[in-house]
Amino acid sequence: MSNGTHQGGTDFCNATLLWWCPSQKPRRPCVLPACIVYSIFTSMFDLQRIPMSRVRWAYGLNPHKATGLIQVLCPHAVFPLELWSRAYELFWQDFVRTEAMKNKVEYPALPDIILEPGNIFHTDLCALDVMTFFRKLSVTIHSGPHKKGLEYILVKTFDTFDGIYSEERAELFRILQKLEQREPEYDMFDVENMNDEILCLPASGYDFISHIFFDTILVDRVAVVLHLRDYPLLHEVKGLSHAFVKYVLNSLNEGAQDTIVDTKLQKQPAVPRSTGSKKDSERIKMTRRVCEKIVEELHSEKDLFEGDKSNWKQCLIFDNGKTNWKTFLSAVETRLGSKPHHDAAREVWKHVPDNFKHNGRMREQ
Repeated sequence: MSNGTHQGGTDFCNATLLWWCPSQKPRRPCVLPACIVYSIFTSMFDLQRIPMSRVRWAYGLNPHKATGLIQVLCPHAVFPLELWSRAYELFWQDFVRTEAMKNKVEYPALPDIILEPGNIFHTDLCALDVMTFFRKLSVTIHSGPHKKGLEYILVKTFDTFDGIYSEERAELFRILQKLEQREPEYDMFDVENMNDEILCLPASGYDFISHIFFDTILVDRVAVVLHLRDYPLLHEVKGLSHAFVKYVLNSLNEGAQDTIVDTKLQKQPAVPRSTGSKKDSERIKMTRRVCEKIVEELHSEKDLFEGDKSNWKQCLIFDNGKTNWKTFLSAVETRLGSKPHHDAAREVWKHVPDNFKHNGRMREQ
C-alpha cells in the first residue's frame, strides 16, 4: 500500500478507498477493506483520546476520584460511547441490518447520550443502557461477530484482557453458540431431545458489561494531564508517559499558545497555573481571550435559537433563550483547562447583553 498513489477520494457510504497500484499491469484500483479505511480516519483520535482504564492505573485513582475526574472533564473532553461505536461500525452494523431486514424487526441501537454543561453524567445509568444494548444484540446477530466486537473494545481498553471477566465471557458465548446450533423449531420436550443439555441464559450473565463500561470511556489525554497536574504519574501507560506529561505541563507553564490541543480537538492558548494575583497579566490575557470566544459562540447559539429553533442544540443557553454566570464561567474553565482569572471573566460577562442573561437560578434541564 505504501507504494501506491491515492487518486480520487473516499466513499464513506461504502467505506472504500481506491489506490492505484503501479505494480499491476494494466494498472487497476485496489479497494481497501472497511476496517483499514476506518482505522485511517480514527488514528488521529487514538492519539488524542485514552480509555479511563489507563488513566486510573497511570495515576492510581480510586473509583471516587475517577468518577470526579469524569464530571470535571464533561462535556467536551469525555467520549462515553466512542469505542462501542467503533465496534458497532466494524463488527456489528452489517449483521444487525441484515437480520433486521430479514426478520422485519427493529434492530438494536446504542443509547443516545447527550452530555451538557453543568449536568451530571450518570455513568452507572449509562452502563446499564449499554448492557441492555449488548443483550439485545446477542439475540440479533451470531455469536462470532458479537464476540469479536467485544474483544476489540477490551483490547483497546485493557491491552491484555485475558483476566477481565474471562469466566463470565466464556460462559456467555458458550451458551450463545449452543443456542445457535439448535433450529428455530427445536422443542426441548421432544423425546429425542430429552437427554439434551438444558440451556439457560440468565439476565445476570450480562452484568460484566456494566462493570467494564466505566473503563471503556475515552477522555482527552491533554485535559487529563492538566486537571491532574498536582498528581504524580505513578505508572507509564500507552498515551501517558512521563515525557508527554512533562511536555504538556512545561507548555502550560511557558504559556505556549499553539502546543496544547483543547478538549474539542482545537488548538487553544495554554494557561499558566493560577497564582491568585491580579497582576498575573498572562493569565488575565488568556482568560479574556477565551471569554471573548465564548461570547461569540453565545451570540451564534442565540441567533440559531431565535431563528431556527428546530435545529438548535443546547450548549450555552437554556430553553428560555438565556444563560447565567455559572454556565458561562464553567464553559470558560473547561476551555482553559484550569481556573480562569475571576475578575477578567467577570469583566467580559458585564458586556454580555442583558437579554442574554438570566440572573436567577436556572431550573434543571
